[in-house]
Amino acid sequence: MDTKHKQTEIERLIIEIENLKKLALKNPGYVDDQSQTLEEHISELETYRNKLLASAKYDDNITDLKMKLKIIMQRKNQKTMEFFCNTQSIFIKYFDSLTKISQSKVFFLKY
Repeated sequence: MDTKHKQTEIERLIIEIENLKKLALKNPGYVDDQSQTLEEHISELETYRNKLLASAKYDDNITDLKMKLKIIMQRKNQKTMEFFCNTQSIFIKYFDSLTKISQSKVFFLKY
């Protein structure tokens, strides 16, 4: 279940539980022919609602962690890019030096 669906289900269960509590206060008795009392049915629904609430909270925590990880990774990428931009001239000089060295070796090998 996605988070929106869980939230709607939780809201629906809250309304259903409240309606059943009102019904239980007016007419003490049974929900169906299987002799399940209204109190038992309400208790089951509350348990289900609590599980959905816990699951929704867990989903929210995961979403928060994903957002934090995304921010951390963006900062790491930014720092890496800043490093390469700041040291670009050094890499160019290094490459030029290697190129000159390799050309000079070729020159010495020819003669």
